Amino acid sequence: MSLQFLRSCILVVSDNAGNTEDLSLLRITFRVTHGTIQTPRKLVLKIWNPSPITINNAKSFYTSISLSIGYQKESSVLFEGKIQQIRDGQENPVDTFLEIIAVTGGMAYAEAVSSAVLPAGWSYKHAHSQIVEDMAKKENVGKGDFPSLTGSAPRPKIMYGMTRD
Repeated sequence: MSLQFLRSCILVVSDNAGNTEDLSLLRITFRVTHGTIQTPRKLVLKIWNPSPITINNAKSFYTSISLSIGYQKESSVLFEGKIQQIRDGQENPVDTFLEIIAVTGGMAYAEAVSSAVLPAGWSYKHAHSQIVEDMAKKENVGKGDFPSLTGSAPRPKIMYGMTRD
């Protein structure tokens, strides 16, 4: 096996009980997309020539995936999310594949609802905190960066409906 310029790729899948399987030694191709602010990050990953046991485990047990890439000891997490779809097939008479489609924050984006009233004098920081709190009820969502905007509103703000909006 060649060193590939000291690159490293670590692919770990896990189930709800916390059992993990490292699939890093298999040949993989992947694409991570994050189209707009209103779109969850999506991973399309293809594993080439997995064993039938790996295919069955993926279809039956695995619920989450983590992909880390980098150089030798400096790898970092590129994608971590929930598996949405798994399919397998045969590319040609020799090669089989397992394709995994996963998203991060998908449940929070699709199902989180807000029902709150921010009192008069609210700031954008308060609204951002309320949104993160509502999304965290559906899925573990981090707060992320938010610009420091000054000022406050003279009237209360009603937050009702889909949190993504």
